[in-house]
Amino acid sequence: MSSWNIGLTAVAFLALIAACSTRNEGNGKGSPDGAADADAAKNAETAPDLSDATTSPEPVEAGDTPLSGEADSARVNTCIPQCEGKCGPNECGTTCPNDCDDNDPCTYDFCNYIFCDYAVTDSCCDIDGLHYPAGWGTPPSNPCRYCDPAIFRHMWIELPDGAECGPNQECVDGECCDWHDSCAGRECGEGLCGSCGNCPIEAPLCIEFKCHASACDQRQCGSDDWGVTCGWCPGWSLCTEGDLCLTACTQACAGRECGPDGCGGFCGECETGYECTDDGKCVDKCIKSCSGNACGQDGCGGSCGQCPARQYCQAGLCSNTCAPGCILRLCGDDGCGGSCGECPDELACTIGGTCGSFCAQCSVHPLYCDRITFAEGSLAQWTATPGATVVEHLGSYEAETGGHMLQLRPPSGDTGVLAEFQDCLPPGNHTIDIRWRFFSAEFKEWCGSNYQDGFRVWLFSRGQDPVAVYSATVDELCPPEECPECGMKFVGLEFSTFVFDAGGIWGTPWVSSSAAFTLPPGDGQFTVQIAAWDVGSLLPLLLVDRFGFDGAGM
Repeated sequence: MSSWNIGLTAVAFLALIAACSTRNEGNGKGSPDGAADADAAKNAETAPDLSDATTSPEPVEAGDTPLSGEADSARVNTCIPQCEGKCGPNECGTTCPNDCDDNDPCTYDFCNYIFCDYAVTDSCCDIDGLHYPAGWGTPPSNPCRYCDPAIFRHMWIELPDGAECGPNQECVDGECCDWHDSCAGRECGEGLCGSCGNCPIEAPLCIEFKCHASACDQRQCGSDDWGVTCGWCPGWSLCTEGDLCLTACTQACAGRECGPDGCGGFCGECETGYECTDDGKCVDKCIKSCSGNACGQDGCGGSCGQCPARQYCQAGLCSNTCAPGCILRLCGDDGCGGSCGECPDELACTIGGTCGSFCAQCSVHPLYCDRITFAEGSLAQWTATPGATVVEHLGSYEAETGGHMLQLRPPSGDTGVLAEFQDCLPPGNHTIDIRWRFFSAEFKEWCGSNYQDGFRVWLFSRGQDPVAVYSATVDELCPPEECPECGMKFVGLEFSTFVFDAGGIWGTPWVSSSAAFTLPPGDGQFTVQIAAWDVGSLLPLLLVDRFGFDGAGM
């Protein structure tokens, strides 16, 4: 045995003797003092001498005999079980106490192998991670909602509006509302909990939650102190600064349909879709296109300006040189005093600069020229710009007659497209009817904006002003509730069954529009022009099924 084991054995032996001696003293079972001293001396004599033992014990080598017997009993078990939040067997070979009570009356607690687990009982609600017992007025801070796990386990059930929740209190939107606080300082109108009452007859006006009598006792017109209108003066009188009507005025309405009458009133109002000119005439509402142009047509039958002598209007600007404007024109004036060409004898030059269709020959005018469809599937007798085509269908939309329909869609953003057709009728009064529907990606998101896509149908005849058959813009076709200027020509909108590259769009249903026109004595020729335009980059689309004259085929 090594010196290290010998030393340890001696130390253990002495410790055991001391422990026994101490235990005997503590139990009152020791011998007399003399005997104890003798025993101690005897032990000291018999104890081995360790003075020569090595002071630095050697480590235990492999194969040495381990400690046993009384030395083993001196070992201490140092494993401390970690039982917090646990139950059942632990890492020290013992068992954690099964104490899983979380002190929550809404849960039942159990040991899930070695971990405590909890479940909400059927008599409680589990709302936002918190548990509430079933019953009314829970939580106590809100008597307008309650918990019933049999109906909704994870949400509150609110009492109906008007249910009492306390003295002078009632439930509104799931909260208890105090009537005193709701109508504090209010005589009328709506409070936080509902109506605060009505005004009496002697003060019937509720303004800013206060009842007021009218301040119009001596006033004929204008407004009272609260902004309430006291009345209007007749169209031939003026409202003076004293809110009295002054009748010493003569209306200036001779030859005027609309506009001011010179006396504070109006000579009349224009119908929807028309606007009043400066000279008091109602004309079709049209958006002029003169941005950056010094000359040329304004798109509404007028002019953007005239060029000085010896200058020519070229693309809206005045120039000293003139480039013949014969693009898409086969005949007629080239804009520089020359001609774009001559038509065969049997065909006439249309106003659009093409050799017209057979319908333009009044001498051989066939009956089908009174009702124009697109049954042939082409624009062979039309003048058209890029973007005009004939289609059989568009998505699920099909032509009502003829199996085909005219489609006008601008080729790119901020451009337009048009198609013209020349026809002939006897001189006199006539009507034109057209069947159309209009689509735009500006509906409904861009109602009330500057992106006013639109279309128009005009009729031109020699020696007569253009006749506006129909025109409309996005705002005019938008629902009235979308913007203050919307809805002047609202006919309904429906979500389309097709999409453009910009996504889904809205469109009108099929609509019929008509207008009256007069042909002067002469050859009876006239031109129908259909145009559509885009403002921005979301391109619109116009479909035309047919048009006719004097009720033919409509």
